[in-house]
Amino acid sequence: MTGRREDDPLSISLRLRTEAVKVRDEVSRLRSMLREALGMSRRRRKPQNAINDPLIVHRYWVTDERTGTRSLTESHMTEQQAHDRYGEDAVPDPATRQERGPDAP
Repeated sequence: MTGRREDDPLSISLRLRTEAVKVRDEVSRLRSMLREALGMSRRRRKPQNAINDPLIVHRYWVTDERTGTRSLTESHMTEQQAHDRYGEDAVPDPATRQERGPDAP
């Protein structure tokens, strides 16, 4: 007998290995396409354009809980920082808007 039978364990193993390699290659190709479509590099998981986006900061109007008076913060901060520090009542002052970062005007 020179050929292997289809139900021979070695033949089955070789056939499964070949199919597994094909599936692995297809998964790798699809992942690459997805990364490219989302603008993601292989090394960085963040979208590449997020690095070049300017950081928007404002000074915020906040209400003093003890006196009830509104005042403008002394420092500029992001919206997230203002809400973390002063709560949801912090309101950005449009006149104090700044863009910071490598591509900021």
